[in-house]
Amino acid sequence: MKGDDKPRSLIPTVLVTGLLAIVPPLLAKYGPESVRRSLQALQRGVFWEMKSPSHLQFETIHRQLGVLSRGATTVEFTFENRSDQPVKISRATSSCGCVRVSLPSKATPAGGTDKIVLHLDTTDTMSGSMWELAKIFTDVVPDAPYILMIEAEVK
Repeated sequence: MKGDDKPRSLIPTVLVTGLLAIVPPLLAKYGPESVRRSLQALQRGVFWEMKSPSHLQFETIHRQLGVLSRGATTVEFTFENRSDQPVKISRATSSCGCVRVSLPSKATPAGGTDKIVLHLDTTDTMSGSMWELAKIFTDVVPDAPYILMIEAEVK
């Protein structure tokens, strides 16, 4: 490991943590489209240099669920491994206890497809708009997560 690798590896973590803290004010001031564009730019590695900025290509990183009644629902995010090596999803975190993340159990082979499932439980959620995020970490670039977002109106 080169001496300059370690400080650079902290940049994605700091940026993602900061972004998660500022999403609610961004939503209030600029609206969901602005936040969506910012997260897509982050997804593509615009804000930092990554070894492999496009090893996974998601069909979408944002799902609008519309109006939901209280209860449980699942949301699938399909992706393709565009690298030349197998990629293992190593871990995931979510922005709320109401979201549970199911990851593929095995590495996705080069050129292969797989899915990540977000389980959303709105049983104990207040009525109104909700934006929940899941950070997905891989073994290829372990400190640069992919960010998946679900948006819903809970009635």
